[in-house]
Amino acid sequence: MLYELNAQYMKMVSPWHHVANCTRQIISSDLNPFANTPFYRTASASLELFERLTTSYEEPEWGLDSTVINDQTVAIAEQVVYQKSFCKLLHFRRLTDQPNQPRVLIIAPMSGHFATLLRGTVREFLPDHETYITDWRNVRDVPLSEGSFSFDDYVEYIMEFIAFLGPNIHVIAVCQPCVPALVALSVMHMENDKNTPSSMTLMGGPVDARISPTEVNDYASDKDLEWFEKNVICKVPN
Repeated sequence: MLYELNAQYMKMVSPWHHVANCTRQIISSDLNPFANTPFYRTASASLELFERLTTSYEEPEWGLDSTVINDQTVAIAEQVVYQKSFCKLLHFRRLTDQPNQPRVLIIAPMSGHFATLLRGTVREFLPDHETYITDWRNVRDVPLSEGSFSFDDYVEYIMEFIAFLGPNIHVIAVCQPCVPALVALSVMHMENDKNTPSSMTLMGGPVDARISPTEVNDYASDKDLEWFEKNVICKVPN
């Protein structure tokens, strides 16, 4: 229901979004002698805020074209090295050989925002790590013919990416994927999988929400599973 309401809302305000954009450009133009007066500056800021609230954002570019290694600028090539229906695995390949440096797989969240939110994290790893990251697709762009995507699928995706990269990889899960990453690595360890990562780092994830609960945890604990099924799980509009 919430997903459908949001989709309808964005369609409804689309004309007003364009009106706000045109109006803002006119009143803030250098040709407007009153553009820098408090009234017009406030109006321009208000219109810009409305534009941002009514924009359907596409995934931004990573913009990681180079890094600095030993005081030398090294070019970076962004490559899709593994593709699945709901996610692609990106490799930020440094265009000069850097032997014997650790490889790291960053598992980004798929909870409604783009993997580029971790651009700064990737940037810091580039000088001394071979860096990979999961780039999840917006579910509305995935055809129904590709099937469903469950928690088990999430775990299997992580295991498949790790198997593709091979042994001696270091895994870093940020926020939401901490739980499926923990499950994936636990299964690999139990099965004595040769590709079990050398290390795992979990950052800000809900591994055990009973510890130091927040208001969100307290709110969720008051609801039963049926409530979540009715109010949290939404169908993607056609």
